[in-house]
Amino acid sequence: MTELMNDYSGPLKGDFSLNDLSQEFLAKLAREWQYEFLKFEEMMIGMVKDKIGKEEADKFELALWQKFCKVNVPRIARLANVDMKTSYDFVKVAQLLPEGLMMQPITSYEVINPDHVKLTVHKCLILEWMEKNAPDRIMPMCHQVEVALFTDYIKVLLPDHTCKPIMLPPRKGRCGDACVWEYVKES
Repeated sequence: MTELMNDYSGPLKGDFSLNDLSQEFLAKLAREWQYEFLKFEEMMIGMVKDKIGKEEADKFELALWQKFCKVNVPRIARLANVDMKTSYDFVKVAQLLPEGLMMQPITSYEVINPDHVKLTVHKCLILEWMEKNAPDRIMPMCHQVEVALFTDYIKVLLPDHTCKPIMLPPRKGRCGDACVWEYVKES
């Protein structure tokens, strides 16, 4: 059996595949792809904002993510072989999304019951970036885009479930939890 690659410092491998990479290197590569994915989105929205203005760009961003979630959320659920029945199941899928919780490594979950999961994001890299570089993006992103998207994301897989924000930014002094959400089955 061939030894797995911990980096690509060696010679070119003509028959290269991701199966050649070690788990550690794959994890590093996935984090880099996530960063690139989010950086691309940030740059694109900046260019759209320059062309059509902030208000229209915010609407465009929400519509883009809503359309995207209808494609990528079901694909990730199938790939992960998650049998979608409860909010608990959805949170497992959300952890795997490229734009999702994998980028936020410091989170906690309180499973109240399978159809009621409370998620606390203790550290959000996107929020920290906005606090430092674009505080005007916090309200549209966290209060409009995220609220709508978190609900849309769960409804794509579980139409009778929803997501409710419990606590959203802005934060005082850039410290404390970033946000708190509840994924619940609607009564």
